Amino acid sequence: MRKVLPSVTALLLGYLILVMGHGLVSTLLSLRAVVEGMSTGVIGLIVSSYYAGFVVGTLHGGRVIGRAGHVRAFAAFAALACISILALPVFVDATAWIVMRLVAGYALAGLSMVTESWLNATASNENRGQVLSLYGLVIYLGIGLGQYLLVLDDIEGYALFSLAAALFAFALVPVAMTRATSPGGEDTSRFGFRALWTLSPLGVVGCLTSGLIVGGFTGMAPVFGKEIGLDNASIATFIAAALLGGFVLQYPLGRLSDRWDRRWVITISGIGIGLASLAMATLAGRGEWGLFALSFVFGGFAYTLYSLSIAHANDFIATSDLVKASAGLLLAFGIGAAIGPFAASLFMGILAPSGLFLYTAAAAALCTIFAIRRMTARAAVQAGEREPFVALPQRTALAYQLDPRGEHDESARETASDPSATG
Repeated sequence: MRKVLPSVTALLLGYLILVMGHGLVSTLLSLRAVVEGMSTGVIGLIVSSYYAGFVVGTLHGGRVIGRAGHVRAFAAFAALACISILALPVFVDATAWIVMRLVAGYALAGLSMVTESWLNATASNENRGQVLSLYGLVIYLGIGLGQYLLVLDDIEGYALFSLAAALFAFALVPVAMTRATSPGGEDTSRFGFRALWTLSPLGVVGCLTSGLIVGGFTGMAPVFGKEIGLDNASIATFIAAALLGGFVLQYPLGRLSDRWDRRWVITISGIGIGLASLAMATLAGRGEWGLFALSFVFGGFAYTLYSLSIAHANDFIATSDLVKASAGLLLAFGIGAAIGPFAASLFMGILAPSGLFLYTAAAAALCTIFAIRRMTARAAVQAGEREPFVALPQRTALAYQLDPRGEHDESARETASDPSATG
């Protein structure tokens, strides 16, 4: 670890600052929309537009990076993100906010791609897994810390939006000053859904369901908290507890899936999400600490479902194709995340705040039923033949090039990263 940190510290510090700003503005905007009297359906559309922009960014951002270079692309994406954030309190209008969140999602996808590409160029085959773990830690830590910035000022003013934009701008400093070698082109190709479905139907359904649940929770949990009477600090703790649960339970559940049939662990996760969701729907407004504990359990299963689904799919995929397959599964997650907030908002509009967790319980139940059904359709992969579990961040396809399970040609990567190299 000591050998890894010096080469990636600046990049990870920049990204930590960036995701703090993202964590702040994501929750802030949902709360501000409630204050502005927007309906839950409209709020769901606003949140869903962010994830739709992120999906577009993962598909298109590589072209921008290839044309402009990593540093200039990072600066351009950061500028877009800052503009989209600063415009929010100026144009308090649902249509304008949908457009601005589309832009923000696109920009954050580009920023993530630059960071992940650079980390991949910096990592070696010996430390790739450690770099991926650090990157995942930065994401959980940054988004969690960003929640608590809510308490610094009134959500009805400009200051918190300005702070979020300032964090995106500040993230430029360590990235622009890093001595890490600027990477060359990266392979962002992916498997199509038809090929993925043929290889692993449960992998596709699990990633899609993870997006439906995580996207719905992330976008609408602030609205849920506001409507049941939580203050801003308690809403921050409620969301942070879910993130902490996801971070803490990733490895225990992952290691369990290395020993057991992963479909059973996915089933257990679905049941855990469903039970925690039903408990939160029942206990809403009856005590904060019980709600925080349930949020921890919910997040532990919900945020792990994605990595479990990818690990299950990878058991049926050639090692050389792991990155392409994971990129396709990420797209399934992104589609689910783009649908999730709006779908959750419809449940909340009909069933009041607790509808959020009736929605997540329903999504988890469908995934659980499908996982059980798949256990009758195909024999389990033997423990010795399974790919080892790796906790993967829900970011862009380039993060999966850090996955130590894949095949990495070190000499080829160095040649691609060297602008003086000729072919």
